Amino acid sequence: MVESSRYPSSFTLSRFVHREIIVLLILCGAAIAGFIVTKASADAAHHLREGDARTWYGRGLAHMEQGRIEQAVEALGRARALDRDKQEYHLAFGRALAAAGNPTAARQALLTLRETRPEDPDVNVGLAEVEAGLSNVPEAVRFYQSALHGAWEPERLDERRRLRVRMVGYLIANDMHSRAISQLLLLEADLPAEPGPRLEAARLFLEAGDPGRALNVYRGVLEDDPQNAAAQTGAGRAAFALGDFAAARRHLGRGGSEAPDVADMRALAQAVLRVDPLQLRLSGAERRRRLAAGIAHLSGVVTACLARVPQAQSGLADHDAALRAAARPSAARTFADPEAFESGVAMVARAAAALPDACGPPDITTRAWRVIGRARAGQLR
Repeated sequence: MVESSRYPSSFTLSRFVHREIIVLLILCGAAIAGFIVTKASADAAHHLREGDARTWYGRGLAHMEQGRIEQAVEALGRARALDRDKQEYHLAFGRALAAAGNPTAARQALLTLRETRPEDPDVNVGLAEVEAGLSNVPEAVRFYQSALHGAWEPERLDERRRLRVRMVGYLIANDMHSRAISQLLLLEADLPAEPGPRLEAARLFLEAGDPGRALNVYRGVLEDDPQNAAAQTGAGRAAFALGDFAAARRHLGRGGSEAPDVADMRALAQAVLRVDPLQLRLSGAERRRRLAAGIAHLSGVVTACLARVPQAQSGLADHDAALRAAARPSAARTFADPEAFESGVAMVARAAAALPDACGPPDITTRAWRVIGRARAGQLR
């Protein structure tokens, strides 16, 4: 009996274990309850902050639309501080800073965002716009390029195409025509069937200095829709730039545009076709007749200018003498020689180009000879 009293009975041990388990369960329950309460409080606080951030974001956008830039910066800065996970808040804040005349801060805000999202198109576009506003052309182009190479969702591919159009316009505006054409070739390969984007690409090819590709795109639109006035007019402009004045006159006439510049280009194309001695399928006699008419016309124009504007003497005296000599009846026989004939055409074109603005607006025939000189520059010496 004495030995057995030294140890607790199995019943006592069982009660002790049972009590400890209950205490442990109570503690666990209290901990879980505390966690749930804490998490609920944290979630509620987080949702409240998110709601406040959305409110400030909405206010900031409204301020931007209404031109209250300083208020927009403050509101968007609060939205960004309240919810740093929302990319659009950072982007809007950066754009607001740029609009407020603080591009350095805008760039820093966007660069910080780019560290975690280097392939995000929106971030790179934002940086491109900031750099463009600072006239940092190489950096702007680099970020535009990064944006185009970024991770685009399938439903945003049309937005990506429009971004390439923006980049092309920026390159053209900064005289980077070769790079613009490279981007346009990529754009052309991805054009939809609708005429609008194709007409836009053709216009940009023309502005970038590639009228040949512009004409091809315009004519592609005309194959699907021969009555498309914008395509006819654009094709006329491209053909004119290529020196195909017959095609220019034809397309411009079919376009039906009465815009002053279009009507003027159409009239100028007609004048070139009327006076150009180097047009195809002309007889030798007709070529010489056109050259003689050009010499007589420019000689009269130069003489009249010298009489009216004596200060033009230094720039026009040599042209005046050359035209007077070429206008003599004895000189007409020399133009039967092909080299002399081409020299005569070049002489008339140079005289037309040399007329200063002080002489007054040039007539249509003089302008036509200027165009002939530019169009035939590689053919004339």
